[in-house]
Amino acid sequence: MPSTFWDEVKKTLKGGIEKTEEYTKIGKLKVDIISIKRNRDKSFSELGREVFKSLDKSKQSSLQSNETINKHIAEIRKYNSVIRAKEKEIEDVKKEASKEGPKESPEPKKEAPKKPTPKKPAPAKKTPPKKNPPKKSASKPTDKAK
Repeated sequence: MPSTFWDEVKKTLKGGIEKTEEYTKIGKLKVDIISIKRNRDKSFSELGREVFKSLDKSKQSSLQSNETINKHIAEIRKYNSVIRAKEKEIEDVKKEASKEGPKESPEPKKEAPKKPTPKKPAPAKKTPPKKNPPKKSASKPTDKAK
């Protein structure tokens, strides 16, 4: 039974909805990654501040025993782990979408050949107007012959 126009419209819309859902998931994950990276950067900044304070106090400070420094290192490792997990989720969403394949109608639409567009000439360079030297004002003549 040949498909009707409305069946084709329905298939096309369904494919568009699925692509929109895929892009929405990926976009949300990317926003999450940006937020996590921002938090990680704050931890890096605080870690650097604490390391500086620790080294500034004494010349032979043991950084490994500093609880604040260890806390920041643990936070950074946690953020890195979450970022990797989110990036894997993005890959999974993309793989899932590629397994389903593109949702196209059985008869691909033929596009009209594109006509080459003529190149427009480059706009002429505008040269700034020449600045005339300031005119000498008619000031009072000086009397040098005195």
